[in-house]
Amino acid sequence: MLRAELYEGDTLVARDEADVIVTSAAFAGAQGPTVAVAEPAMRAWAEKLGFDTIDVASLDLTTPAPGVVWVTAHFGADAQRYARNGGRVLVLAEDADALGGAFDLLTFARLKPRSEDGDWVPRTDWLHRSGPFAAIPGDTVLGIAFEDILGDLVIKSGIPNAIRPAVVASGLFNGWLQGAASTTVSTAYSQGVVTVSTYRLRATVDSVPVSAPLGRALVMAAAG
Repeated sequence: MLRAELYEGDTLVARDEADVIVTSAAFAGAQGPTVAVAEPAMRAWAEKLGFDTIDVASLDLTTPAPGVVWVTAHFGADAQRYARNGGRVLVLAEDADALGGAFDLLTFARLKPRSEDGDWVPRTDWLHRSGPFAAIPGDTVLGIAFEDILGDLVIKSGIPNAIRPAVVASGLFNGWLQGAASTTVSTAYSQGVVTVSTYRLRATVDSVPVSAPLGRALVMAAAG
């Protein structure tokens, strides 16, 4: 916290204070999983976070290697096959079709726009700071430092539910605990695990200080 006070002689005229979030500047040499990517832009993002990368073309989709997380913006057929056979996949869901048809048969994930925000129905975003997320600075409720990484989409429907349990790492609610939705979830996908997050992390990695540590924590969480 920073505090500033203005005195006129010995008389206190004004006082103000503000919380300051301090984040790591670089992750070079940090340990973590290997990130498998298909696009150059995704490779550049992962390497900025300090991860070693490989091309998804080198993966054996039937026998996923331990310590590898496939990171993608679209959960397509190959990524689904990788997860079904025991792999771990992180989906950075920034587009409405990011999940393809992977969850059409079960009530789990439907990507929908944020809604019901307004002056009379305030929206509250939260992050459960446990596991890899424990090092993210700040409180459970996300403050203004996180505003620019909040995506346009949320994950709506009953999560977790009896059919498909899930670990919910972040979410939001509107007004009087109404309009609840998730923004980061991890769930079993046959033999593997899929983590879905709607945070805007790639476009903000260089401009928003909390974006890089949150992105790194997300990859670590997806790795299990």
